[in-house]
Amino acid sequence: MRILHKMTMGMATAFSLTACVDDGSGTGGGASASLADGQVESALTTISMSSRGEYLVTFRRPGWTFGGSLGVRPFRIDTGIKGIDSLGSYTELGFSYAEHGLKSASIRAYDDVPVVLFNVEYRTESPNETSFPRLTKFPNLPNHLSYNGKFSRHSFTEFGADSPWVFFDDDANAFVLSAANHFMNASTQLSGGSLTAGVDPTVTTIPSGFSFQTILVAQPGINAAYETWGRALTRWSGKSLPTSDSVPSLERLGYWTDNGATYYYNYDTAKGYEGTLLSVRDHFEQQGIPLAYMQLDSWWYPKGPNVDWRDKSGGFYEYVADKTLFPNDLGPFRAALGVPFITHSRWIDPASPYRQQYSMSNNVSTDPAFWKAMAEYLSARGVDVYEQDWLNIQALPRTDNLHDQDAFMDNMAHAMAAKGITMQYCLQLPRHVLQGTKYDNLVTSRVSGDRFSREKWADALYGFRLVSALGIWPWTDVFMSSEENNLMMATLSAGMLGVGDAIGTADVANLRRAIRSDGVIVKPDAPLVPLDSTFVNSAKRSDAPSVAATYTDFGGAPAMRASYVWAYTQVGGNRPLTLTPAALGHTGSVFVYNWFRGKGQVQDASAAFTEDLSFSGDGPRSYYIVVPVGPSGIALVGDAGKYVSLGKKRVTRVSDDGVLAVDLVFAPGEGPVTLRGYAPAPPTAVASVGAVGPVTWDAASKSFSVTVSQADGTASLALRQR
Repeated sequence: MRILHKMTMGMATAFSLTACVDDGSGTGGGASASLADGQVESALTTISMSSRGEYLVTFRRPGWTFGGSLGVRPFRIDTGIKGIDSLGSYTELGFSYAEHGLKSASIRAYDDVPVVLFNVEYRTESPNETSFPRLTKFPNLPNHLSYNGKFSRHSFTEFGADSPWVFFDDDANAFVLSAANHFMNASTQLSGGSLTAGVDPTVTTIPSGFSFQTILVAQPGINAAYETWGRALTRWSGKSLPTSDSVPSLERLGYWTDNGATYYYNYDTAKGYEGTLLSVRDHFEQQGIPLAYMQLDSWWYPKGPNVDWRDKSGGFYEYVADKTLFPNDLGPFRAALGVPFITHSRWIDPASPYRQQYSMSNNVSTDPAFWKAMAEYLSARGVDVYEQDWLNIQALPRTDNLHDQDAFMDNMAHAMAAKGITMQYCLQLPRHVLQGTKYDNLVTSRVSGDRFSREKWADALYGFRLVSALGIWPWTDVFMSSEENNLMMATLSAGMLGVGDAIGTADVANLRRAIRSDGVIVKPDAPLVPLDSTFVNSAKRSDAPSVAATYTDFGGAPAMRASYVWAYTQVGGNRPLTLTPAALGHTGSVFVYNWFRGKGQVQDASAAFTEDLSFSGDGPRSYYIVVPVGPSGIALVGDAGKYVSLGKKRVTRVSDDGVLAVDLVFAPGEGPVTLRGYAPAPPTAVASVGAVGPVTWDAASKSFSVTVSQADGTASLALRQR
C-alpha cells in the first residue's frame, strides 16, 4: 500500500477568465479520451499518461475530461499502484520526471467518491517555476464561483488564488479544484488557457522533500460537489468534525459586544464596563432567557503606543485585561458573571514589548512560547473561545516563505487546544478556512461583515456553504433580537446565535422562537445553503429570488425529513418564488407550510408551486417548512413556537408506519409545547410519556394542533386518523 504524505497550503490573487479548452463533452475538445502508454481505472474515473508526458483524467459522471502535459517525458510510469487511505480504496498512476529538478508525482482516483488527488514531490531543491497539475483541457463551463479577500467573500466574476474554484453548468453539474495541503502558501491560477495549482510564486524556491497535493472533484450537483470536496479534505487531514452542540457557544444563546452591538467601546459610566455587562446578564435572566457566554471584543485590552483600551486603530500592547476596566483582572469578573468568555484578539502593536520577547513575522508571533503564554493566561481566566481577528491584513505573517504562515496558525491552534480552548476566525481569507481542516479546535468562523443585516445575507449564505463543507460552523455576526429576519437566518445557520441588545430591549418573544427556556438553540441538522438553482441564477445575474434550504433528517422508511426554506428577493428583483420540493430531496406527497402566512398546502413533491414573497420592513422574503405526508396521512410541521419546528433539541424522533410516532425533549421545568400539522380528517393523539391535551382541527385548512406536556424532560405520543 502506498499512502501520500499529508502536509499544509495557502496564497492568492485575482485573475480574469481567459479560455477553457474542453467543450464540456468529456473528450477534451476533440482530443482522445485516453492515452495508451499508461492507464488505470477506478470505479468512477480513468487516468492515463503518454510517454510524452501528456495526462488525462476522465470522470464517469458527468463525462468530463481534464488533461495537461508535464512538458517533458517521464522516465518512469507505474500503473500498478492500489491501496486504501482515509478517503477509501484507490488506484494510482505514478511517474517520475526532471523539470527544474527531479520530481516524482502521481494521480490518484478513488472507487467510492468522485475525487482525484494530484501529488508532486520535489526530490531536489528546485526553483518555483512550474506547477503540477497544469491543466490545458477542462470543461468549458459557463459559470464559476470562488472566494476572495476578507471574510472569504464569494464572487461569480473574480478568482481568489487561495480559494477553491467551483465551475458549473446551467444544469448544476460541477467541478471543484483546490489545494489539498499547504493551504497557507497555495495558489491556483488561470492564465493563457492553463489552470494550474501550486505554491504561491512569491515563494521562489521549493526545498527537497516538499510534497504538494491538489484535489479535483466532479459530479452532478453543486452542493453535492461542495460536500464531496469538503469531506475529502477533512478526512484527508483527520479533522474531527464538531457537532453543533459541542461547545456552549454553539449550543446556546450568547451575548456580543463587537462592532454593531450596543456596548462596543461603550458602557454605562455609572456602572463601569463590568457593571454594565453584569446588568446585561441580569436583564436576560429576568426575562427567562439565560446567556451561555459573553463575548469581549477588542475594547477589553490596552492597545497602541499609548497603552489605551479606547484606541481602535492600534494592535494590542499586551494581551491582558485593561486595568482601568478590570482592576482585578478577568478572573474575578468571570466568577461574578458566571459564564465563560469569547475573547477577541488583534495583532501585536509596533510598540508592544512582545516584539522583543518573541520571534515575529510582520505583526504576529510565530513563536510557540508566545502562544503557550497566551493560552495559559486565557485558560486561567475562564475563556472558552479565542477569536483571532484581522487575519486578512494586520494579522497576516510574511507570505514569501513556506514557514511563517504555518508557524503562526499551527502554534496558535496547538497552544489553545492544549488548554481546551476552541477558536473562531474573523476577517479570514480563504486559505485560513482551508487551513482549519487541520485543527479540531477551530469550531466557528465569521462569514459576513460587521453588524449582520440584509445586504450581508448573500455573503452569509455562500459563506455558510464554504465553511460547513470543511467542518466549521458559521457565525453571522451580531444583530438585535428585534430583527426577526436576521434572527431566523442566524438560527437556520445551525451555528452560533448571539445578540447585542441594550439593557431592557431584548425581544423575548422572538428569542423564544429560536431557543428553549434553558437557552439551548433549536436548530437544523446543517447550515442553510443556497439551492443549486440559486447558484446558477446568481452566476447569471438573474433577478429570481435567492432560495436557500436546510433540514432535519430523522431517517427511516419512508424518509422522515423536514426542509426549511428561506427565500428573499435580490436587489432590484420582484419576481415570485417558484419552488419544487423534489429539489430538496422530497418524494411523494408533501405539505408546504408558509411560516409568515400561517397556512400550507398539500402537493406532489415533483410539482412546482409559485408564490409572491411576503413583505417585511427590509424587503420581500418568505420562510417555508416542507414535510412529508406519511403513511398515516398526517404531515407533522412540529413545534408551533419554534422557527426550526422539528429541530432535534425539541423533536428527537419522528416515524410513520401508519401511526405517526413523535418523541420530544424539554428544558427542565419547561411548559407545554404545541405541535401543529396537516391531517385530512381529525386525528387522535395518545401519550405514552407525558400528557396531551385535546386535538383541535380546522376543516377548511385541515390543520391540527395539540399541546404536549413533559414527564421528567421528555414526552412521547402517537397520532393517527380516526
